[in-house]
Amino acid sequence: MDAGCGNGKLSYGLCELGAEVVSIDQSFQGIQRVNKFCQNFDTHRGYVHDILTPIPDKNFDLIFSFGVIHHTGNTELALKHLSQACAQKGKIFLMVYGYPEQLADFYHDLEFLFWHSQMESLTHSEQKEFISRHKNNKNVDGWYDAAGPKIEDHYSFEQLSVLLEKYDFSDIKKTKISRHPHVLATKVMENK
Repeated sequence: MDAGCGNGKLSYGLCELGAEVVSIDQSFQGIQRVNKFCQNFDTHRGYVHDILTPIPDKNFDLIFSFGVIHHTGNTELALKHLSQACAQKGKIFLMVYGYPEQLADFYHDLEFLFWHSQMESLTHSEQKEFISRHKNNKNVDGWYDAAGPKIEDHYSFEQLSVLLEKYDFSDIKKTKISRHPHVLATKVMENK
């Protein structure tokens, strides 16, 4: 499962490797885009779903959610629903926003806050145009992802590990050295 599939690049890559993939996103436009992107794969299915409600599909061998659950307004509930959809001995890969660790991180976060305050009354397409204009077309999607959302929670690796353990994951590992936890874990108990 690609949970919060966004533009569908991961879903496409997994399909290309021969995986059966379910893509979910709360955005109707996002699901339209990923379904079109993956239309040549009969192993792909995508549908609109908010991960703050239980996921109807179950028993996924891999759940991938990159930069999503911390934007839901209830990170723990989103993780609970992902856990319920994960198969016994299945894997979950998450990336969530972490806390600033160095002085440069604080400057970076302040810049995102500034851009967010400048864009909060704009539509999504206007936000992208605004960023493109002010950032000279450099990393527009990255700036949009960081400065556009109205909700974002932050977690340390240790905090995220506690939540994963609560929802029956073990063998919790960092997969990248970064202030933003990139975590891989294995489901070890029955779904609750």
